[in-house]
Amino acid sequence: MVIFTTVMKKIFFYILFLLSGFSVMMSNACKKSTDFQGNLIDVSKDFNAKMWQLLNDNGGDFALVFSTTQIQKCDGMTVNAFPNVYNDNIIVTIKDLGGPATCSGTGDYARDTTYVTHLTNGKYNFQLNLKDAVFNKGSLVVTDNKYTISMETQNGVTVDAGDLMRVPNNLVWGLVTYDNGTDAQVDLFLNDLKSLTHVVTLENGDYGHYQINNGAISLQAEKQATHPNTKKFFLKLDNSIANLSDVILKYRQQYGSKMNFSVKTWNGKNL
Repeated sequence: MVIFTTVMKKIFFYILFLLSGFSVMMSNACKKSTDFQGNLIDVSKDFNAKMWQLLNDNGGDFALVFSTTQIQKCDGMTVNAFPNVYNDNIIVTIKDLGGPATCSGTGDYARDTTYVTHLTNGKYNFQLNLKDAVFNKGSLVVTDNKYTISMETQNGVTVDAGDLMRVPNNLVWGLVTYDNGTDAQVDLFLNDLKSLTHVVTLENGDYGHYQINNGAISLQAEKQATHPNTKKFFLKLDNSIANLSDVILKYRQQYGSKMNFSVKTWNGKNL
């Protein structure tokens, strides 16, 4: 009887040990990871990521635009992400959130644009990580016309997968807003513009800086432009940017605030 009681006690404490160990393991598995600044990163959808093309004279560089899904307590906070590119592998890791030394404002989404690299055409292994805890694998295909990203998983981050069309070389685009009674002068400007350019057909899609749908262009600037008289354009430049700038300057000086221009170029110039 004594032996039986001793054996039962051992079995009871062994079961208790297993249960307590399992409880601790599950507790740790459910905890959020905390970075060195105390910012919590969870596998819930804490971040958004979308592709972006940084415009320059080299045909553009690949970048990612990050933002948080929740409003942060301070204005001006950033998402600190760091790329690691080697051979045909691209690894981008979101490390933490940064911000000003003094918290101010009513709060806003943290956001930032992370330069990755200049990419030649081909297929790349792509990985998007959160700290050293969450790993999302996918692929990135680069062609002359577009970037295409696909993800196997999107833990902790929502990736705007699909295509980002690349801005073609020598493309200029924009809009002109004008006061009533200056329609004829705007037509003169567009004619002068066409003397330096030629009409081009672009594939439908999101180019980041603008969108094309059935030959019509939608511009980022339209989010702020509410002027009732607006004409938009996109053309291939056959001349120099300097000559294009001279044409715009001539109309700015002649008509002042009656005619306003927002003109952008394939290599990142704002005219």
